[in-house]
Amino acid sequence: MDAAYRVAEPAPEWLRGIADAAHGVLDRGLGVFAFQYDASDASALDVGPVQSAGETPIDAETLRRVSNGAGRDPAITRRFYRGGWQTALLSELDPEWPPPVVAELAQRVGFRDGLLLRAYDRSHRGVLVAALSRDRVPMPPRRRATLSRVAAHLAAAHRLRRRTGRDLERADAIFTPDGRREHAAPGLDAGPEIERRVRDLVRGRELRRESPERAVELWRALVSGQWSIFETMDTDGKHFLVARRNEPRLEDPRALTVAERPVALYAAWGHSQKLIAYELGIAESTVNQRLKSVLKKLGLHHRSELAGLFEEVPSEPGAANRAAGG
Repeated sequence: MDAAYRVAEPAPEWLRGIADAAHGVLDRGLGVFAFQYDASDASALDVGPVQSAGETPIDAETLRRVSNGAGRDPAITRRFYRGGWQTALLSELDPEWPPPVVAELAQRVGFRDGLLLRAYDRSHRGVLVAALSRDRVPMPPRRRATLSRVAAHLAAAHRLRRRTGRDLERADAIFTPDGRREHAAPGLDAGPEIERRVRDLVRGRELRRESPERAVELWRALVSGQWSIFETMDTDGKHFLVARRNEPRLEDPRALTVAERPVALYAAWGHSQKLIAYELGIAESTVNQRLKSVLKKLGLHHRSELAGLFEEVPSEPGAANRAAGG
């Protein structure tokens, strides 16, 4: 999560840092890979340059070439790059894994499964972290829940990189590393809530070795559905914690409010109410209330009817390669 929020780094260094950090907890003997991708066109997946960590029999360019080749099949792109689960196993995304387009590589290298962390926005551009395995990967519910929260931060960081500048002047609030407020934008209505979440983040960092799951629990992906909190460094080398607006945006001509739109989007992707609460930094009861309002406004009876409602978004092709260039 710390590596993900180093949002000012050029793309290669940013992805390499994520792969290195993930390697320590996800590696199953075949290395860990991280790359950006553009799956907005389901028939022409665009995977950017791949960064790897650990010993792996697969070179980065081969993985990129095979992924792009497999991505010519819209069914594979939708299943592996646009599915709702943020944490998924290759074996559960495709019961007949591996598909023919990657079977030769899987046999040559000897991997039978893999863990995927998928972080993307509604344009279906995102980041994928993969840890391949020679055996089936166990995924207890508690571990899946923790890794899904980590993926929520990766998605927030990716969104932040796409929309933010590098200067501290654009921050809504700035804090010292120990949580003391240095600056807040005039009229910041969520100041007390941001301060509380900054204290949670500081406490979480103290707990990350003793109780990593508790640390992840404390550091929510957003505050009140609007602000990301992350560490940055100014030109003098001083470190600060920064709160910056980073809400997931969903332009919708229907009667949904700004607060209801991200709830509708994440529910459409199949995220649980508990995960949505974590992603948006709001109470689970608030998610439930907003989801009920969304269904009523849209004339739907069950959240499953939201699936695919916000699916297709026109976008410019080739975004992954351009983003990977920094």
